[in-house]
Amino acid sequence: MKFWTALQYPLCQAALVCDGQIVKTIPAQPPRTPARRVGLVSQYDDYLVVGRRCNIELWDRQAAELIHSVYHPWIYSLHDCLQVGADLLVACATLDVVFRLDLQGCASWNWWAWKDALAAEPDFMDRDDWQTVQLTQHVEHDTAHLNSITLQGDETVLATLLRPRKIVQLNLNDPAPQSQLVQSLDATDPHDFQYHHGRAVYGTADGITVNGERHNGYSYVKRIVPLAEDRYLFTHEQGVTQIDSHGRRLTDWMLPRPFGIACLELESDHSIHDDEIARQPRDGSKVTSPSAPSPPGRGQGEGLNERDVTFEPSPRKETTQ
Repeated sequence: MKFWTALQYPLCQAALVCDGQIVKTIPAQPPRTPARRVGLVSQYDDYLVVGRRCNIELWDRQAAELIHSVYHPWIYSLHDCLQVGADLLVACATLDVVFRLDLQGCASWNWWAWKDALAAEPDFMDRDDWQTVQLTQHVEHDTAHLNSITLQGDETVLATLLRPRKIVQLNLNDPAPQSQLVQSLDATDPHDFQYHHGRAVYGTADGITVNGERHNGYSYVKRIVPLAEDRYLFTHEQGVTQIDSHGRRLTDWMLPRPFGIACLELESDHSIHDDEIARQPRDGSKVTSPSAPSPPGRGQGEGLNERDVTFEPSPRKETTQ
């Protein structure tokens, strides 16, 4: 098995993991400046998405070349990023906002938790020096801590709010969206709530919950990738683990505080085969096999193509920066 993950503080790097071993990182050494810290990984078509302090980057899957970077003033405490058509859907915890961002850096659809009385208004963004604060400082703010988003179908977004322990539903087709409560959870620090084959699946400070059954013993499960109908791959403070729906541990790799799984490849001779996958990953991107990768820009048929691309397509030679 091969995938990218983000190693949380103090390492703050993206890491390529092959069968439990870290073989490459972005940047090569733990960064000393806030601007270079990596907060998350995701996938856009056949590209690796790397989230930094206030910008989002597209890399080739082997991290040999940085292809593109996009900035927006709402990117602060970046916690999740998914592909939606040709755009990115971004969630930021300190601002408690979800917004749709194109690759030119223009935001369109957006939802703010404070407008639904779920968090305090982030009025500090009106400061004249906001870009400096955004890049270099930590702002103390009474937030709901919107820590994850998942797509359910083409237009429905489920957002997990950690502190109020609420799951809300948002409609991407609503130009002025209002959240609808899906569920209030009796769990500490919920993350990554989603439905898989009718089962509610989410992480907590103590483990992972599948269809109401709690499987404890994993500290802070933050990202979950359903594989087959009854198997789940997830990150927690001590590593990456795979279990079945009954909680039986199938794979367990020790890693330093991994956060998220992107560009997942399942080896053909592994115990789980590509034809067993019953659902796409949480971000809507495809699980691919090394023997049949998706061609660049054609992963979903809606990403980087000649009609959509307006940025410079030639790679920037900034390897592992």
